[in-house]
Amino acid sequence: MTWLMKWLTVVVVSIGRFFNLMKGYRLKTTQMKMSSTEFYRIINEAFPRATVELKDREYTYTNLNEWLSVIVLVLSNLPRYRKHQYDCENYALSAMVLTSELCGLNTMLYVRGTNASGGAHGFNAFLCEKGLYILEPQCGIINPSKYKVTGIKDFGKVNPMILENAEQIVGA
Repeated sequence: MTWLMKWLTVVVVSIGRFFNLMKGYRLKTTQMKMSSTEFYRIINEAFPRATVELKDREYTYTNLNEWLSVIVLVLSNLPRYRKHQYDCENYALSAMVLTSELCGLNTMLYVRGTNASGGAHGFNAFLCEKGLYILEPQCGIINPSKYKVTGIKDFGKVNPMILENAEQIVGA
């Protein structure tokens, strides 16, 4: 990790901890609505082999810039990573729940699949006006879900295998 990435991580976490001090704080975002049918179609395009479980009739999302604020707030409220105790699956589930609780957005999905070495892996996908994006909540890496096709890799290093091996997707 470069010094710039480390510095940015410290800044992001510090900003997030400031929000954490504000008890009862709820981040206000520009909210757009989508039917569960349309949301299912978008998810199915990104993860064609996965089982999708959507519980709500209508889904609320926001633009990518506001999602970045949401992610800072949510990730700063998660505990530290602990292997085999609080790891990727726990992070992904907590991120989904906190996004709904703190921001009123129900388009942060929990995605379960396998990683490149064949082990279980949990991560998130979220919807913005530009489409579906992938979030690795334990490290904050964000990628467009179609980055493998478009060649966009400047957000970090999400392994393309996790997109292909997604097995189950759960919405709030």
